[in-house]
Amino acid sequence: MTRNTPSSTCCFCCHVKTGTFMLAVLTGVAGLITLVFCTLALSGSIEVQYDLGSAKMFNDL
Repeated sequence: MTRNTPSSTCCFCCHVKTGTFMLAVLTGVAGLITLVFCTLALSGSIEVQYDLGSAKMFNDL
């Protein structure tokens, strides 16, 4: 079997191991960004405003 046959490739025509590694790195970076954002939001360094516009209709009941 050659290296880049259709049965050994996946995302973006990379080898399966390379594609899996890229997906793992992307997931790790997304998790790290989320962790930093949540930490900053909970510490009060950034102000997060919540829009509860859809919840206002329940106040009229």
